[in-house]
Amino acid sequence: MTDKKDPIVEGYIVIALTVPGPDGDRKCSVVKEDSVIIATYNQVYGPDTEANCNTWMAKNCFGHLAKS
Repeated sequence: MTDKKDPIVEGYIVIALTVPGPDGDRKCSVVKEDSVIIATYNQVYGPDTEANCNTWMAKNCFGHLAKS
């Protein structure tokens, strides 16, 4: 048995800007769980599948960051 996670099953998180934008929007993005994230962002959901993270983001975030 291996300790590695299956990226299809799990391995993505939703991040958001720590401070909402001037319009109050919560800007979010889906990234891999092991991504380096600067301090202006925090994890708001996950880890989960990429599809579940995108679904959560669509329901809970009002603006989306550009894909990296």
